[in-house]
Amino acid sequence: PALSPQMAQIPRSKFQFDFDFERKILAEAEKDSQNWSSIILENGPPSRTTETSSL
Repeated sequence: PALSPQMAQIPRSKFQFDFDFERKILAEAEKDSQNWSSIILENGPPSRTTETSSL
């Protein structure tokens, strides 16, 4: 059966998990004295990607 027009375009997530950042968080959490500010300064603010739609 043919797909209805509403079902033809399925939105896809553009989320990308940062495994390296997660490893740093887990390593810092295992330390006796955590220094969370160093992780924040090292990685900077989260980057936002702008989506461009090509219609």
